[in-house]
Amino acid sequence: KTTFTDLWDCEPQSRKRAGMETIKVDEPYVGIHSACSLPYLEKYTKPVDWNGGFLGRFLLFYGRSERIEPDPQPYHPEVLHELTERLKKRKQKATGSYKGLDTEAKRYWTFWYNELQEKCQSSKIAGTRTRLPAIVRKIALYFAFDNRRAERSTFYISEDDLRFATKIGDMH
Repeated sequence: KTTFTDLWDCEPQSRKRAGMETIKVDEPYVGIHSACSLPYLEKYTKPVDWNGGFLGRFLLFYGRSERIEPDPQPYHPEVLHELTERLKKRKQKATGSYKGLDTEAKRYWTFWYNELQEKCQSSKIAGTRTRLPAIVRKIALYFAFDNRRAERSTFYISEDDLRFATKIGDMH
């Protein structure tokens, strides 16, 4: 947990390998995408993980029911290939300089952030409340990338990007 917390906070990391070589990462970035059942998550976490802020660093989505598809269809290789090629092209595009929120997004951010502080007063979710703004900003940045504005020389997060991101954050 300590390592994940340091990575979340973008703290520089270094480790000595078996050959005594030191590996350094000055600006770490971690992205974790995972899935598990709620009973499994409850079994292997402690209350302090939830109220102390560790799990507040994660964006959790809860399913309403188990899968009911008795015969899931296999993926289509041609669709997978097309998606892979599109992702490779995006990865190779130059990225412009990120300049933050545009004017309308700044106004919306202030409104949403203040509303979040007012409606989330429970100490049980204090860790989540303090981490949620950072999570929402990261999601909004993903949307800006997905909308291809990052290919410009400079780019901003728009109000639409931020509205979609806050809707996801509000589900948290």
